[in-house]
Amino acid sequence: MIDPEDIDRVAAGIVGGYEREMAQRIFTQLVRAIASGGMLTTRDIRLLEQAAALNAEAVRGIVLRYRARISQQVMQLVAEALEAADARDVVVLSRLYDRAVLPGSSALAERMARETAEGLAQIIARENIRMAEHAVALWHDVTAQAIVEWNHGSLARDRIIAQAVARLARGGLATIDYRSGVRSNLDVAVRRHIVSQMGQAAGRMSMRRLEEYGHDLVRTSAHFGARPSHATWQGRIFSRTGTSPDYPDFYAATGYGTGPGLQGWNCRHTFGPAFPGDPDTPDLPERVNGMTSDEYYEATQKQRRFERAIRAVKADIEAMRLAGLDHAAADMVSARLKLGRYQRGLRELIRETGLIRRPDLERAFGVAVQPRALGR
Repeated sequence: MIDPEDIDRVAAGIVGGYEREMAQRIFTQLVRAIASGGMLTTRDIRLLEQAAALNAEAVRGIVLRYRARISQQVMQLVAEALEAADARDVVVLSRLYDRAVLPGSSALAERMARETAEGLAQIIARENIRMAEHAVALWHDVTAQAIVEWNHGSLARDRIIAQAVARLARGGLATIDYRSGVRSNLDVAVRRHIVSQMGQAAGRMSMRRLEEYGHDLVRTSAHFGARPSHATWQGRIFSRTGTSPDYPDFYAATGYGTGPGLQGWNCRHTFGPAFPGDPDTPDLPERVNGMTSDEYYEATQKQRRFERAIRAVKADIEAMRLAGLDHAAADMVSARLKLGRYQRGLRELIRETGLIRRPDLERAFGVAVQPRALGR
């Protein structure tokens, strides 16, 4: 069984590695291109199209330069984590049944881990291309609107630039699912892919080992503050085949293999071998910091909302800085005051609930310099 914390560490390593570095370069390229070269003062649409084409070429070049490095990092971290999880299952099962693994079985597990890693690298590469295409298209729209506003003379130059780069910061580093039309920030999309793909692969590998040894009982992982629909089955023991009368059917109870079920959409739960006589209840407290599991879940969701707001306004501030706005500019001051309010709100939530603050989740993705707030 893979530890959910191991999946989180892999996701953090990938999102915070070359992926972040690539995003920073793209962010800087596009933001500076709005304020530089006198784009606002042009009335010639051909100049805008030429600038957009140059940006597209530059952004594609950045993505291509980082593709191999990102893929190599993904394949190494993912394969290592999955192979280590499989090795833990083998240790537990081989001791129980007092026999080694079947010939060629470990080689098959290593191949499954590599194939998952390679597949994830391809998914992330596609997401990066989608993000690049979307970012360039948004740059064109944002710049065109800024030129219109400048020519109408309705706003001061600094205000036009501030609004333009803030819009780019909010939507530029995003990827679009062409089938559903859903837009997600690139770091969120990549993390979601890693959690789901690694969890599902680890499940397939664990299931294969259980079948290999003929072991029936499995236990799901458990964590306090799980989403209510998953809290009903987490930490419990099930019959993998549905043939053990004292235990519920694994598939029917957990929804394993379905989107809303175990290891489905953004699910961090995993499973592994269990044994007769083990307690059939999750070893979890009834309350943490005075909160029930459902209350804890709601508090963490509120924390995530604060973190998203902080990341977004930090991106706005850094975009304005890159575009050359002074710290005394009205929009810059307003954004930094807003950042201060969000950070105070988060600190109050942490103080009231005893939740653990996650500074890494407050860092704006693609931003090299993390801005400081006013009125903290």
